[in-house]
Amino acid sequence: MGDSQELVSIFEKDFDIERIITELSIRSGESIIKNETFIIFDEIQACERAFLSLKYFFEKAPE
Repeated sequence: MGDSQELVSIFEKDFDIERIITELSIRSGESIIKNETFIIFDEIQACERAFLSLKYFFEKAPE
């Protein structure tokens, strides 16, 4: 999906899950559909803010 620095920048702004999902969708060129799309964050430990975002995904978008 894009280079890793480009993806890291998605998580640097804030932890607004809707914005993160929208940006991931745009950068991947794929639609992310609630309750249908499975997102895998491979090597997430390489980006501390992406790792921290998992808490917000769990709280605000557990589906």
